[in-house]
Amino acid sequence: MTSVDTTSLESRLAAVEERLKKCSPSKRSVSIVCFSGEFDRLYAAFTIAVGAASMDARVRMFFTFWGSQAMCPVIGTWKPNTLLQRLFGWVMPHGIKSLPLSRMNFWGLGPWLMRRMMNKKGIESLETLIQSTREMGVEFRLCDTSADMLGLSTCAGGETSSCGVATFVTDAMSDDLVLFI
Repeated sequence: MTSVDTTSLESRLAAVEERLKKCSPSKRSVSIVCFSGEFDRLYAAFTIAVGAASMDARVRMFFTFWGSQAMCPVIGTWKPNTLLQRLFGWVMPHGIKSLPLSRMNFWGLGPWLMRRMMNKKGIESLETLIQSTREMGVEFRLCDTSADMLGLSTCAGGETSSCGVATFVTDAMSDDLVLFI
């Protein structure tokens, strides 16, 4: 009976497994939960989405509560049914250009200053990042609960789908990375 060198076999097996991982056709996946409606936080979320998509990852962005309200012009339409929904609509920002900063908003002057500095430095705008994510196939999802509460509905063109927490959690459990912004 011959003896087998298990150390050598284990190291060779580990090397083969490592090579298979690099050749694997499975795509990495990222979910980004956008629950904030401020300019700087959405800018960070879309920057990460573009970066991940450019690395050939499947990217899903899940918009909930204030993130869904802030992105309403991009991901859906506002259809208030109740007085409270109308009130929310009146006091919330309307469009990407009217989003506040999370810090140092300076009564609305902060976002203008931030955009001006970004423009002078040649940094892409939030609108450009949003367009890039669309072109790169990033999926936009609108939270069913937030949509119902705030009076939102998804775009008719199919750019955005709506889903509940069960769908999001099921997807997130299989993702390589889940971020909350």
